[in-house]
Amino acid sequence: MFLFFFVISVITTIACGYTEKNATGNVLLLFLLLLLAHRNTLTSITALLFLFCCALYAPAGMTYGKINNSFIVALLQTTADEAAEFTGMIPVYHFLVSAAILVFMVIFWRTHHRGHRNWLALLLFVLCSVNSWPLRMVKGTVVGTTDTLREMQRYKQLSQHGADNWKILPGVPLYDTIVIVTGESVRRDYMSVYGYPVPTTPWLNMAPGLFIDGYTSAAASTVPSLSRTLIYDYEQNPDSGNNVVALAAKAGYSTWWISNQGKLGEHDTRISVIASDAEHTVFLKKGSFASRKTDDMLLLQETERALADKSSPKVISLHMIGSHPNPCDRLNSWPNHYLEQYPRKIACYLASISKLDNFLGQLDGILRRHSRHFAMLYFSDHGLSVSDSANPVHHDGHVQGGYSVPLIITASDITSHQSVSRKISARHFAGIFQWLTGIRTENIPPFNPLTDEDNEPVMVFNGERNVPADSLKPQPLILPVRGK
Repeated sequence: MFLFFFVISVITTIACGYTEKNATGNVLLLFLLLLLAHRNTLTSITALLFLFCCALYAPAGMTYGKINNSFIVALLQTTADEAAEFTGMIPVYHFLVSAAILVFMVIFWRTHHRGHRNWLALLLFVLCSVNSWPLRMVKGTVVGTTDTLREMQRYKQLSQHGADNWKILPGVPLYDTIVIVTGESVRRDYMSVYGYPVPTTPWLNMAPGLFIDGYTSAAASTVPSLSRTLIYDYEQNPDSGNNVVALAAKAGYSTWWISNQGKLGEHDTRISVIASDAEHTVFLKKGSFASRKTDDMLLLQETERALADKSSPKVISLHMIGSHPNPCDRLNSWPNHYLEQYPRKIACYLASISKLDNFLGQLDGILRRHSRHFAMLYFSDHGLSVSDSANPVHHDGHVQGGYSVPLIITASDITSHQSVSRKISARHFAGIFQWLTGIRTENIPPFNPLTDEDNEPVMVFNGERNVPADSLKPQPLILPVRGK
């Protein structure tokens, strides 16, 4: 019987995805809990309820790993067709694991010690359950479901924002295809194309395009920054529908939003509401931005699918996870050539920028294959604090580096590499979008980043209030340590 309990403990732990860390400890803990539960009717019922949940989740757990908010969101939002497709992707033998757990449950119940008098077993069972992985799994599922339902309700409420009041003027599209790439957490002064002395952007260094030096993000974190960037009148009316996605759609463009950020979550929901104005939406993550470690390179595959669509003109918005802290988690299999000269997290940050460079180079190649007349605009939602402190790479609204971001434009008709120094706030993004696309509105004039700039101090939102960007503390660049 002991051997049978141990085998089921191994199978159940694997099936629920709890072997990535401390696999041996997790197996032994479940083995001990089952032995203790077997000595008391109350604990036996508790164990059976848990095992039944494990049996239900086992096929998915063996395929996708331990349960998380991303899985919960997918479960709550899945249609019947998607559920059938999801089930069809699971190998048949994974369902046999569920059957094995169910058989064990029958044997467990028939052989358990009946009665409630074994209080020592009950006490030990409770003590061993504290912070155990089965309890964490149950708690995580309950909390995750509650959070997801709350965010779904919040999404529904935010989606009821006012209709846009864009007033479109006659105009001619300048390009058949416009791709807007929203980067994440990239500071331009760590890009060699903007002068950083270590080669972090070899493709951009040589690429034809417009490279704006002086573009400043509206805030130092994603939601407040992109809200003020993509919605031109956000600060006057946070519920406004006047975002650039709605603008493109109203001007007659087919619109796509393809995201490697989250769809639902404290840091995602408001931006996904903007995305919902697109005709086509693809989220690589169903839950929050941190729910899965999906690679930005997958965005390129989805872009190819969007480009294969024959509709024209079109605007495709790509939202990257980019260099979001922890940058080491963003590399996946991307090589890190900076470890010998920098502390690990800073080396990862630089490697994530070199990965971005490769991403943009591949995207440019894809566009040139698919479209004769295209433009690509890249900007980062905000920067980061990069220092030699104990927390070297993090969000910080009190330093200039939190807002110092790139603005890059490449196009089929741009043939030279041009660096332009202009003091421009990201709050002009809707105007820049009009300038790039050829769309014209009564609401705001186009903003030409080659000739226009802010004559007044550029204001940024530091998390509490708007302050002049120039009033914030500058940060010295972290340079390579020779001989490290």
